[in-house]
Amino acid sequence: MAAILLGLTACQPVKPSAEAAAAAELRARGYSRVPEVTSVIQEGEVFVVFGQATQRGRVNLIYSGTNAAGQSVRSYLGDEADKTGQFRVPEVPIGVNGGLYDLTVDSERDRDAETATSQAPDSVQIDQRGRTMRAEGRLFVPRGRPDKAAMLLPGGAARSLSKEKLILAAADYDSTGGIAVAGHVAPTTTVNLVVSGIIIGRSQSDDQGRYQVTGQIAAPGELETGLEIEIETDKQSEKRTIPVSLPAPGDRITPVDGAWRVDWTLPGGGVQTTIVF
Repeated sequence: MAAILLGLTACQPVKPSAEAAAAAELRARGYSRVPEVTSVIQEGEVFVVFGQATQRGRVNLIYSGTNAAGQSVRSYLGDEADKTGQFRVPEVPIGVNGGLYDLTVDSERDRDAETATSQAPDSVQIDQRGRTMRAEGRLFVPRGRPDKAAMLLPGGAARSLSKEKLILAAADYDSTGGIAVAGHVAPTTTVNLVVSGIIIGRSQSDDQGRYQVTGQIAAPGELETGLEIEIETDKQSEKRTIPVSLPAPGDRITPVDGAWRVDWTLPGGGVQTTIVF
């Protein structure tokens, strides 16, 4: 993953207006929209996931982990997106320290195709390609702090869903020492990633102040060490110390000082570590 992380250094975030225009064009051409989580809200003892997907699509939120009692569970929760594509999934289960969730959507047209297939003669072929769209990455929600929810992204830094505009919101690293950091600073500002007084990465924030910057650190070992990272601009800076170690296989959520360490399995294998502040 280090090569992927390092390759992101030269890439800048696409402006929201361009993203919206591209998504609208794809939908007009008949493509389904990748589901996206927009917010996570606490409601009593549970929380609710809100997002955007294909219009009238069937949204599925999948949880594999433990419940509050520590018992292993696998839950499928669903909702149908409305005519604007907005969806709401209530009463989401969560583990002792938090939860990791996968999100998919089946488009209305694809579900119609499935019905048509079951009714069609054997000689009639119904094209069902791409009927399920999967969200990019996995949703992480810390227990008791849904306001700190984030989308964990393979090969890059997590995207915080928090309304707080933290200078340093998340840091990700892999087994080879590729590191990516994300957060909010002033718009269109040069952002430096500093480790041990040395700039190891540089990027620029977008017109909303969002940034992602990547670099390379020493490959983590089995023994945990503390690594001080700093995000620095001409007017702002913030330092954090993150725990760095080679994770064991599988998903794991560990509260750390003022943050959460999430070790999570990548789609193609391997484990990425995300620190959410």
